[in-house]
Amino acid sequence: MPIYFDHNATTHLDARVLEAMMPYLSGPAANPSSLHRYGRLARDAIEAARVQVAQLVGAQPRDVIWTSGGTEANNYAIKGVMQAARGRVLYGATEHPAVMEAAESLRAGGCEVEAIPVDRRGIIEADALAAQLAILAEGAQTTAAIAGTPEAAVQARAAAATLIDAAGLRG
Repeated sequence: MPIYFDHNATTHLDARVLEAMMPYLSGPAANPSSLHRYGRLARDAIEAARVQVAQLVGAQPRDVIWTSGGTEANNYAIKGVMQAARGRVLYGATEHPAVMEAAESLRAGGCEVEAIPVDRRGIIEADALAAQLAILAEGAQTTAAIAGTPEAAVQARAAAATLIDAAGLRG
């Protein structure tokens, strides 16, 4: 059996998830925004899933937002946070293009955007991150990938968290 190394891009659906989804994949198609019976059933299923996911991650159901995929989620998170906070966006130079493009698009609106250099292994350079964190205005937002594309290295989360804490920027 071949070994698959690109689970960040896509992965097989867990059999339990498929089983839970089958009634909606094989049953009547329905728009959850519709008022008819099938629409209401679809809406109920979506809201039940929202509650389940919220419980799984320790959130409130109102905080679970469905998107069509990673690019939409990145845009929603990065642009949404920055519209509310106005500040400086930092991202690793090896970030996925969806993250880089969302961040870079904020320049036109007056946000400062900086790509943090990475070392030869693709890990964000701690000194460069520390320097950028030192000049962040209070209330600014930062983002760092935990895992990016297969070519990107998993970031040193503990080290980055320590730098963010030292700069007094943890929210």
